[in-house]
Amino acid sequence: MKITAIERSGSRKYSFYIDGDYSFFLTDAELREYGALSQVKALLEDADKAEDLSISLSEDAYIKINESVLTRGKRYSLGLLSDRDYTVTGLTGKIIQAGYSEDDASAILDYVSSFNYVDDVRYACSYIRSKESTKSRKYIENQLMLKGVSRKDIQAAFEKVEEERARDGISQKDVACEAITKLLRKKLDPDEFNNQDKITKVIASLLRSGYNYSDIKQSLNDYIDGGSE
Repeated sequence: MKITAIERSGSRKYSFYIDGDYSFFLTDAELREYGALSQVKALLEDADKAEDLSISLSEDAYIKINESVLTRGKRYSLGLLSDRDYTVTGLTGKIIQAGYSEDDASAILDYVSSFNYVDDVRYACSYIRSKESTKSRKYIENQLMLKGVSRKDIQAAFEKVEEERARDGISQKDVACEAITKLLRKKLDPDEFNNQDKITKVIASLLRSGYNYSDIKQSLNDYIDGGSE
């Protein structure tokens, strides 16, 4: 096992490549603890990256370093999760962005997942609850997919939220119509109720937003009837 390159990746941070592949980063403090800070700084004295190296690294030393790196990564991930929920994809991206290898990111994710700190269904449920009063189901589904949540987990989340609402006597249609009505109040003034061109444009806009036509028509009729009284 050989260290084949070392790269400066911050004022107090250095990336290490093992046998040609990126492996981990170490800080000034960690290198000082290993008694290697002065050597690394000497290698990078005239450049930000030292390549074509052939520095032997024993398996025991690698295991010790990697255990330390994983411990640091776990603390970092728990810190992120203490502020907000993340999807599996979102947290993995943050871990890798912070400088951890894909293998280490996977190990760190397994650790936090073992405590149920990362749960895509739970994340999706929270997202649905926060958006359903103003956004269509189609919009919410698309956004969750962009965040890396699978169709299966999205479907499970919607079913869970719908079960919660059903216990309160609220249907998916009720939620959709409430959201549509909020948008109608913004898009259609009472003095435009007889303006068919404007109504057609509003319906088209709502359809593009992902709302069901029958829900739009019902909400529109109720809105006009209520405004005409």
